[in-house]
Amino acid sequence: MKLKIWAVVIAVTAALTLSAEPVDVKKLEAAAKSASTPAEHKKVASQYSERAEFFETKAKKHEAEVQRISNSRNYNPMAAKWPAVANGPVDFHKRAAVQARRAAEESRQMAENHLEKAGQNRVTE
Repeated sequence: MKLKIWAVVIAVTAALTLSAEPVDVKKLEAAAKSASTPAEHKKVASQYSERAEFFETKAKKHEAEVQRISNSRNYNPMAAKWPAVANGPVDFHKRAAVQARRAAEESRQMAENHLEKAGQNRVTE
């Protein structure tokens, strides 16, 4: 029962933290598609950069939580008996950190792409 409650708490917390992104993704994608001038591309690139920083910070928080849980002396007395079941919170934060790093890298790539488009538009005009 405690494990189920813990899983629900983690899922709700993760959903709340994911929804706290600094930029609305749908609006950002729409702005990226409609960007045509260098100024618009720079604005979209800065928004993607903000998003990358957000996810990078989020990944660091998850990694710190993994360290905190792993280093706690009385975290998991059953880990030696059932290691696959006992390490749920650690595995969750590890996966969340990897996902956040991937999202940050994708956002950085999109920001670089729009900065390149802003530079190319300037040269051609």
